[in-house]
Amino acid sequence: MEINDFFDELRKNLKGLPENEVEERLAFYKEIYFDELEDGIPEETALKNLGSVKKLTEQIITDIPLSKILKEKIRPKNKLRICILPK
Repeated sequence: MEINDFFDELRKNLKGLPENEVEERLAFYKEIYFDELEDGIPEETALKNLGSVKKLTEQIITDIPLSKILKEKIRPKNKLRICILPK
């Protein structure tokens, strides 16, 4: 699997979670991957060191506080509009 495919699949698995949390986690794991490349570790090994997409998905979901997930899920998509009628 290529690194882009790996992160595309990971992003797909995290769909529905707070976007900013997902972006932070993806950036974190990408940094780990690229740090290993800079240290001379082969691409294939650096990717394997991240673990499976399934394992990483589970870890990320576990790390995001439930309160943030719930807040994202119950936030209204449209703002409530109040109309005051004349008397």
